[in-house]
Amino acid sequence: MSNSVTVAAISTLTRISLALALAGAWACKASPTGNDGADSVPPPATTAHDTAVAPHSGDDAAVAPDSGDGAAARTCASDDDCDGGICEGEGCGDVLGTCVARDRMCTRDAQLYCGCDGVEFRASGRCPNRRYAHRGPCTTEP
Repeated sequence: MSNSVTVAAISTLTRISLALALAGAWACKASPTGNDGADSVPPPATTAHDTAVAPHSGDDAAVAPDSGDGAAARTCASDDDCDGGICEGEGCGDVLGTCVARDRMCTRDAQLYCGCDGVEFRASGRCPNRRYAHRGPCTTEP
């Protein structure tokens, strides 16, 4: 007789557990926004690298894009001009690059670049991490 009592108790506990689980799942679906009433999570803030664009001609060199923190990004000729950041962007010589943070988010899509020294390198499509002559292979003019 103790076996039938034990089976009945387990069966009852299983039914109660199942009922509570289903009630909890239904309650969650009834309130998809959570307890605070917020409808959604706001999009992440734009980072400095999302808005930074290196100037492409000497005329644009004086205009620095917004760095994302309210201050204008600095133009640069080398990493030494960037207070611990990186000088990157298309353009060599008199065309200045833009200082960007070393710890910014970058993509993992290795792209081919022609460096200012004429040597090809591969780097993130969003973060070349140096100044470069142009995207794509270096070509030798005959």
